[in-house]
Amino acid sequence: VKSVNYTKKGGILMKKVLLFSAALFVIALGMGVSASAETKKIGNFKYEYDSAPNGNDVWITKITPVTGSDISTLKIPSKIDGNKVIKLGAKDDTDDYFHDNIFGMYILEEDSSLVPEQIVLDVAKIKKIVLPSGLKELTPDCFHDIQKGKTISVPKTLKKNIRALCNLQWKKVTINKGNKKYKVKSGCLISKSGKTFYGNLEKKKSIKIPNGVKTIAEGALFLNDNLKVVYIPKTVSKIKEKAFGTSKSLRIKIASKNQYYYISKGCVVSRRSGRLVVAGIKKGVITIPEKVTVLKEGTSFVGGKCEKIVFPKSLKQIEAYWAGTLGNSSKIEYIFQSKIPPKRKGAAYLPSDGSVVYVPKGTKQVYEKALKKFAFNLKIVEK
Repeated sequence: VKSVNYTKKGGILMKKVLLFSAALFVIALGMGVSASAETKKIGNFKYEYDSAPNGNDVWITKITPVTGSDISTLKIPSKIDGNKVIKLGAKDDTDDYFHDNIFGMYILEEDSSLVPEQIVLDVAKIKKIVLPSGLKELTPDCFHDIQKGKTISVPKTLKKNIRALCNLQWKKVTINKGNKKYKVKSGCLISKSGKTFYGNLEKKKSIKIPNGVKTIAEGALFLNDNLKVVYIPKTVSKIKEKAFGTSKSLRIKIASKNQYYYISKGCVVSRRSGRLVVAGIKKGVITIPEKVTVLKEGTSFVGGKCEKIVFPKSLKQIEAYWAGTLGNSSKIEYIFQSKIPPKRKGAAYLPSDGSVVYVPKGTKQVYEKALKKFAFNLKIVEK
């Protein structure tokens, strides 16, 4: 009886395995069809491409120069096999991590070298890039790590992720006048209305954000280590989160008639809210100016590694993850000047454990109570 029952169960199990295997085969077959990129040589370049998300047009996922050919000009085709090219960039370029660019170039973590070597040598020979006339979208890292000094022409149809062209030191960027969303002015990518600044396009060590710009977009100059000086006009009334962020020193200048922001101790401060907008790091130290009342998430940090932060007496509140972009700084020395600890909003208070905190005389206990929930192994010293 037991053997009969076992046989029945085995038969049912086998049927389930066969059905499951068949399902996997169908899924794999479907995935194979959708993910099978084709390759075609056009001129002196090879193009890997697949179906665009809409299923009708073309998505070019990789471009490879033909070694030894004249590749000084890359004119990406507007059509392949009669289908419009509407998207450029690697297939996996969808999250916040850096990916291979359209040429398959990337930076090695071990020594920060750009590889593969032959591709790097070939792409360096490209001086001019013309994007397809019907292009609608770039992936975020489509041209990341490309060598500086090239020119690029942008069609009127490109709207999605055009900011992927920012902060790459192009020699010159031209945007078709028919583009209804963006334009270039003084090497800057701005909205067609001229009210929003999205980033720097051209190879410059100093830029002047055009007069008339009201908003500096989130991440506009983030990780742009090539800049030395940025001029902010009187018209700017809103600087969004992480608008800046460099590992090298950056001098920010604000027009004296700007009614919304001012510079103090290398920092940018909001006149109206008392928010610290940009924290300047000088010789490893951030000295937050008096009159700053709140530290919020999205604060920009410029100037490299931080070893010490001085908090003013005026500081009333620290919000969660306000120092989230400080990078690899560890064991920071904190100096609080107020006898009353700032209130906290959210779970995070300080960015690193094992730090030394200096507080005014007679306030050790009150600071211990305020800080013990938010960091470990803190050493609090009255000073």
